[in-house]
Amino acid sequence: MKLAINNMSAGYGSRTVISEISVSLCSGEVVCLLGPNGSGKTTFFKAILGLIPSRGDISLDQRSARTFTTQERARALAYVPQIHIPPFPFSAMDIVLMGRTPFIGAFSAPSAEDRREAARAMDLLRIGHLRDRNYAQISGGERQLVLIARALAQSPRFLIMDEPTLHLDFGNQVRALDLIRRLATGDMGVIITTHVPDHAFICATRVLALLDGRIAADGPPKEVLTCALLKRMYGVDVDIVSLTGGRCMCIPAMGGAM
Repeated sequence: MKLAINNMSAGYGSRTVISEISVSLCSGEVVCLLGPNGSGKTTFFKAILGLIPSRGDISLDQRSARTFTTQERARALAYVPQIHIPPFPFSAMDIVLMGRTPFIGAFSAPSAEDRREAARAMDLLRIGHLRDRNYAQISGGERQLVLIARALAQSPRFLIMDEPTLHLDFGNQVRALDLIRRLATGDMGVIITTHVPDHAFICATRVLALLDGRIAADGPPKEVLTCALLKRMYGVDVDIVSLTGGRCMCIPAMGGAM
């Protein structure tokens, strides 16, 4: 499946946050959206998902997303927001089952198949032991994993994740990034934001660098993530170090100008 964004602009009220963005994303890709605070990353996601008004066009396999029903859009696009706590004492399994909503009739209860898909998503993230726990009373990192499981239970074609490693400890960050990389080997495409450029080197096939509401660079991580671009985006000097196996990582140049 191909997600095509053509000349998209969006914002809040009279304030435009992202301007004239045109980009195509395909199943099988892990696209990492990088940019400083306020550059428009979350706004970009909300516009794709139809959560805020936007100008321009968004299409899925050459069909305008404006013609999709809410259910059709939910089957194509799943969203993992930054962490939230609902006002009601839902169990972790209840939260994950919400991802099956596009497949459940308006007056129907979740089926055995829906419950199997929810359990499978939780097991994939190694959080099956949380199924009966109160979602509001588990740790922030555990809630983040539950939200990822909810999105996986939705069986989307594109998984859109806003800082998916937020609140996760080091081990769960590594496992989440590895899962993201593996998910995109099939028919699913994954788009993530992160404040850690190293995450792009770990799991992404492509980087979109967002600056002042526009795409500043687009391409493979090793080509896009240069010292000059990172300095331009974040205002700090960074060294990019090559590791064994062809991997790379960013190290702050602490002796340079900050």
